[in-house]
Amino acid sequence: MAAVMRTKAMAMALVGITLAHVCASACMGYDQQRQRVAELRRSGLFDGNTTRPLIGIYTQDSPSSYDGIPGKNDEYIAASYAKLVESAGARPVPVSYNLEKYELLDTLDILDGFIFPGGGMDLSLDKTYARNAMTIVNYAQDRTDFLVVGICLGFQLISTVVSQDNTILSSFDSSNLLEKPEWEYTAYTNSKLSQFYPPYSELQSLLVFENHHSGVSIARFESELSGFFDLLATGVDRNGSKYVAAMEAKDYLIFGFQFHPEKNTYEWAATEVIPHDYWDLEVTRGVSNLLAYYSRKGSSTRRRRQVSASDVNAMLIYNVPAVFTAPYSDQSSFEQIYFFPKGYKPRAQAS
Repeated sequence: MAAVMRTKAMAMALVGITLAHVCASACMGYDQQRQRVAELRRSGLFDGNTTRPLIGIYTQDSPSSYDGIPGKNDEYIAASYAKLVESAGARPVPVSYNLEKYELLDTLDILDGFIFPGGGMDLSLDKTYARNAMTIVNYAQDRTDFLVVGICLGFQLISTVVSQDNTILSSFDSSNLLEKPEWEYTAYTNSKLSQFYPPYSELQSLLVFENHHSGVSIARFESELSGFFDLLATGVDRNGSKYVAAMEAKDYLIFGFQFHPEKNTYEWAATEVIPHDYWDLEVTRGVSNLLAYYSRKGSSTRRRRQVSASDVNAMLIYNVPAVFTAPYSDQSSFEQIYFFPKGYKPRAQAS
């Protein structure tokens, strides 16, 4: 028995040493991030409410293909984006793209960040979808601690409104495509994003899911977006055409991903080549950590407007049920969807 106990003790010690080694190599930036947060707290840049962040998610029109799904309504948000927010220790707030400008600004003042999700919408600059997106992007430049993340369609939307060019997008054959982006070494290692993803050498091996017909070519990025964004990664479609896969604003907390970081963890459509390997989940974790960190980073010049707990509860996405849509795979590729009436408005009021 004594020999067995000694063997178990040695095994546990070995596991402890191994885990310590793994953490030391895989979490290199963790201590620095904790120290940075502590310094911000001491300097007063955090208030109590930024430990309970609220992140808005943009709605879009429900396509006619959803007509057979029970509970279908005019606007929707895929639940995977709400789960991405939750994984960041934040709470998701649906924001209808049909709000009036004053209603939109009033809502943004209560939030700590925003996601433009993937999907399918007309991005023409004269349409409400892009006009209100422009308001949000401008807001993030005015309130410089305000985080904005665009994914797939959201990436294209940000590109369109920043460039103010309806023709900035080109056609690419990247629908349902598994890919390893080519991360730009110098730009990535000096980026804000790099503190949340694995080291460059490991990042190069991670797979992402691309699912788009449009994108930003390298030439159009260089001519129209390079003054505002740094190019962090590129992708290549089935025809060998190169496009921008990831970018971040030089001076603001605005990030764009042409690929789908949320799908690696939260979507399971059998018809899509989504990578679910353990290490590929880092693609989701990196964006989750990005959301977690910057949604908690306060501002010395402008804090978000405070509302009561009951008003916050009234704003949250949980006020409508998530519909289990996986059984309707011929109509939707999402596991779950939140549906909303057109122009859905949170009921929160300033306290």
